[in-house]
Order: sequence, then structure tokens, then C-alpha cells
Amino acid sequence: MPKAKPLISIRLDADVLDWFKSNGVGYQTRMNAVLRMYMDAHRHNKSINSDRHNI
Repeated sequence: MPKAKPLISIRLDADVLDWFKSNGVGYQTRMNAVLRMYMDAHRHNKSINSDRHNI
């Protein structure tokens, strides 16, 4: 069973929220997926940059 996600409050630009909502049901799940991709990309870049400093 997936872990429960915490309930948060976040301020977004109205046009960003409107765009996600305009794509239908599941906009919060899509927002989470976009944030996860960003996190994973930057986590990957951070580890690459750390490795460069260790060479």
C-alpha cells in the first residue's frame, strides 16, 4: 500500500494552477510527477557534480 502523502499548502501562480487543472482530473498527481522529475534530475546532477570534485 502506498504511503499517505502529507497535506500541504503551496502558493502557485494562477496560470500554472489553471493549466494543470485544465488538463482534467488528476492535476495534483501530475504536479507531483513533474516535481519528482525535477527532483530526480537535480539529484542526478548533484551527484555528478560531487563526483567531479572527488576526481
